[in-house]
Amino acid sequence: MKYKVGDKVRIKELDEIKRKHPQLGYNDAMIQYEGQIHQIVAVDDYREQYKIKFPNEIRGRSHWFYKEEWLEDPIEFEAF
Repeated sequence: MKYKVGDKVRIKELDEIKRKHPQLGYNDAMIQYEGQIHQIVAVDDYREQYKIKFPNEIRGRSHWFYKEEWLEDPIEFEAF
């Protein structure tokens, strides 16, 4: 798996088709985090998914699981 605990990732902005995955559901509450950068708090190698914890709780949850194809490296710019 590409990412490890502590890595910061950007959650991709996805269309309805890309949100569908046979092994993991994409909850509508997860859409609000698309485009944001957050930190991975756990890696499940068996299920090939990442747990990301968020600062606020939505629908009684403060974390969601993401597949690798839903994540990307954050783009960082250096000020000059």
